[in-house]
Amino acid sequence: MAFKALATTLTILLLTGSTFASDWGDERMVSSKDQSFEKLSSYALNFAKKKKKPTRKGYDGSGFALKAMPALFWNSFSIEAEYPASRQFSIALSTIFKLGRTDGQRSNFKVNPADYLDNGFRVELQVRYFLNGFAPLGLYVSAFASYGQIVYFDGTTRPYSLWNRVKEQDNLRNRSGITKPQPIGGGAGLGYQLMIIPKRIVANFFIGVQTNVDGDNTIFLSGYVAPSIGIIL
Repeated sequence: MAFKALATTLTILLLTGSTFASDWGDERMVSSKDQSFEKLSSYALNFAKKKKKPTRKGYDGSGFALKAMPALFWNSFSIEAEYPASRQFSIALSTIFKLGRTDGQRSNFKVNPADYLDNGFRVELQVRYFLNGFAPLGLYVSAFASYGQIVYFDGTTRPYSLWNRVKEQDNLRNRSGITKPQPIGGGAGLGYQLMIIPKRIVANFFIGVQTNVDGDNTIFLSGYVAPSIGIIL
């Protein structure tokens, strides 16, 4: 009888121990799965933080900028839209409009017809590479291509040119030979863009060199500056 009771007690202990071990093993497995999930979540979060675009105080690099360059002395006005395509690059599309004539159409004098008296326009596509990786702020280098039908009184093809192309004839400046160059041109330059009011107002200063081709197929270079100011949309 005592032997039977002992056997029953041992059986109960074995079953209880087996159940406890099974439960403990299950808890341990669940705990291990939870830890693995937490580790994966942590890795994913850290990776997302590393891939996040770096920012500069006052601007998060999103959206695009709309800028203007008034050039009243040249009877011209320029508008530029710029979009930051990545941390290093931005794309800018600008237009220059030359408005108004100065040939005395409503006055008591008349000026001989000349190309520089005509209205005109210019369209330019520019790709900018920002050296600090915070497009579109900071120092950048740029290359561009253009199409235009503009020539000014000094023989240049855009406002704020650094030298003119007026020809010398008998020690007098002669503008009768100023003609519109061929419409396609291109060039490169260096610029700097900064935020004036955080996330609102941006200013740009650019200095560049462009190539054009005269009507007689002569290639000529011209240097210029291009200051502008605008808003972040």
